[in-house]
Amino acid sequence: KDPILSLFAYNFSEGKWKEEGYAERQADGSYQGNIGHTGVWSLSKVSDTADGTTYRERIIYKDGTPVKNVDVYATATNGTWRTEDKISTDEDGYFELKGMIPNESWTLSAWEQNDGYEAKYDKVMEPMQPGEVRENTK
Repeated sequence: KDPILSLFAYNFSEGKWKEEGYAERQADGSYQGNIGHTGVWSLSKVSDTADGTTYRERIIYKDGTPVKNVDVYATATNGTWRTEDKISTDEDGYFELKGMIPNESWTLSAWEQNDGYEAKYDKVMEPMQPGEVRENTK
């Protein structure tokens, strides 16, 4: 119930959201703002921290050995965003996704360049709160 929320436009050529205005809360609870062009827009509260949310995880093979140097990315379940930076697992299979969009559900995927296979986590990841750091300890 913030009085003002930011308006973000998705820039497909850069693959990221850009803040391009704001909307004000109306008496009926809706928000009203002006946009400068057509496209995919989001009305959202700016993250409370510079990095937004952070998700940490480790990928291992069934025998327990780490999956090294595999590209990892997250995609919103509604398809409107994907992690911006190339993230790869380290020598021990760990990776960290920073700047996840708060309050959005997402799926996690890994891409192995040499053999050309992709693996997706089999469930939707729960939304994270602004500034939250989540580490999967399972």
